[in-house]
Amino acid sequence: ASPGYMPYPSVIELLVKRLSPTQPHKLSADRHGLEAYRDSIRSLPKIISVVRDPIERAVSSYKYNYIVPALTRLKRGQGMTASGKQIPGGRTEQYYKDYLYTFEELASAELVTLKKCLEPGGRGETYSYNRHGMR
Repeated sequence: ASPGYMPYPSVIELLVKRLSPTQPHKLSADRHGLEAYRDSIRSLPKIISVVRDPIERAVSSYKYNYIVPALTRLKRGQGMTASGKQIPGGRTEQYYKDYLYTFEELASAELVTLKKCLEPGGRGETYSYNRHGMR
């Protein structure tokens, strides 16, 4: 599982509720969310997050989510160059190497996209504020 959900309060609250041994019988009227839930059951479950080396995880994701699916499509003859030329199927993985982006190329493109998304007032910030109501 990915720890990418950890920053979102609504997800953590849902996890806490699902991991709790009992359901709250009466939530405090003046408290909301996790505070009210904690008051109701007198404690909260503990969540332990185990993370990997971020570079190792990124390279693994690159292979699993990009290389394997891309090679599968290319071998089936479902590939096309940027200029619109069909890439022949049924060849070796080595043949397709020049058609694939390197890890560095994809990481660089991802960083450009993330920078735009996460800049102040960007799509990421706007979405998070709208979804989670925090300012």
